[in-house]
Amino acid sequence: MKELKNCAGKEVANAQAQANNYKSLKEHETPDEQVLQKAIENWWSALANTGVEDNKYLDAMDNSLKAYANMAYQGTQKVGCGVQVCKPQGRTEIQCGYVMDPPIMDEDPIYEIGKACSKCAKLATPMKCSSLLGLCVP
Repeated sequence: MKELKNCAGKEVANAQAQANNYKSLKEHETPDEQVLQKAIENWWSALANTGVEDNKYLDAMDNSLKAYANMAYQGTQKVGCGVQVCKPQGRTEIQCGYVMDPPIMDEDPIYEIGKACSKCAKLATPMKCSSLLGLCVP
């Protein structure tokens, strides 16, 4: 995501990720952490605003729902984000890349509904349960 520094106003190529979320916010004096938080809240809000029928990813989804699905997908293994302040343009650009195994495909469930951490030990690389978050962690 090194090209994010060019402030092109669009998503940049990221060969290491299967999916990307991009957001440009008209804020250039807000701390990076707060701008990143706003972008994440914006991407996640599609669930509350629109909903996802049958908890399935569809290629035909609009981009706001795809952004939510990228964050919630059970196959997401790694996430990396970049924040670039573009003062001359009066904005900050945010992009997060998602490494997925397997990549999400049309009609895939975004996640399996079940008890928190119920499959941590059964993963290809077994993990432990974080009781604080209710998520599988290395």
